[in-house]
Amino acid sequence: PSSTLTLKMGIENLLRHYIPEVVEVRPVAA
Repeated sequence: PSSTLTLKMGIENLLRHYIPEVVEVRPVAA
């Protein structure tokens, strides 16, 4: 579970780096 959370945070940070408008990412698969 912790690894999944870390991955989610990593993806959010990555998207936020390329898309500053992205504040929170909610994948449909979640």
